[in-house]
Amino acid sequence: MRNQIEHLVDNRNIYLWQQMNKKFNIFILESFEPNYSINIKKKKLFRKTKVFISVLSSDLCPASFTHELLHLYLTSMKILIGDDLIELIFKNENLYRIFSRDLRNHVSNCLEHIKMLPLYSELGYENEKFISDYSTEKMTPKEMNNLEFGFSNIFLLDRGAVDFYIGKFFAMKACNNTTIDYENYYTKMKNLDFKLFNILDEFWLSWINYDITKTKNNYNSLLYKFTTDLNFWINSKAIL
Repeated sequence: MRNQIEHLVDNRNIYLWQQMNKKFNIFILESFEPNYSINIKKKKLFRKTKVFISVLSSDLCPASFTHELLHLYLTSMKILIGDDLIELIFKNENLYRIFSRDLRNHVSNCLEHIKMLPLYSELGYENEKFISDYSTEKMTPKEMNNLEFGFSNIFLLDRGAVDFYIGKFFAMKACNNTTIDYENYYTKMKNLDFKLFNILDEFWLSWINYDITKTKNNYNSLLYKFTTDLNFWINSKAIL
């Protein structure tokens, strides 16, 4: 699909494309899913890292392509907070029980998206095109009712309910559609479990305030506090 690159690169993302193309060995593929995606392979010694960006030939969109390039840009900056969090989860039995594979990938995406969005906007792309489900509410009344039911027994929690709670928290926080108001849901989630909400919220705020442009910064302390606090919370609960 190399001949399609002219439809994916425009005057707004050409510099980003050129810089990423210098650092990585990028392959453009046809997507088998109804969306764009990126797969960054592990680096091999003395070789450029292989990167596969899957696109829709029926919808060659510079905005969607730029979204994937910005994931790659964070990698080039060694901002691998999602991967590093997943590694910590694998090392902790408590966390591994709570974080399903889908949740691990979801949280990783949310953490990257919140740092990518300002860069995406600076390039001149429309906020509405940043994610394909821009108009979709990340929490609904029915989902909130399900969550309340899952947390109805304060002495015994289902790990699926905890997984759902964490996933919905990050989905709402990372939502770039400012016309959707989630405050009522945050209040209800806080009432369901104040400690869990605060652990997630403190981590999110610390990541929001983290400056990815300062090379001396280290987000490991953020991850350590988050996983330590979460592990302590899990130990205080009976979770099936």
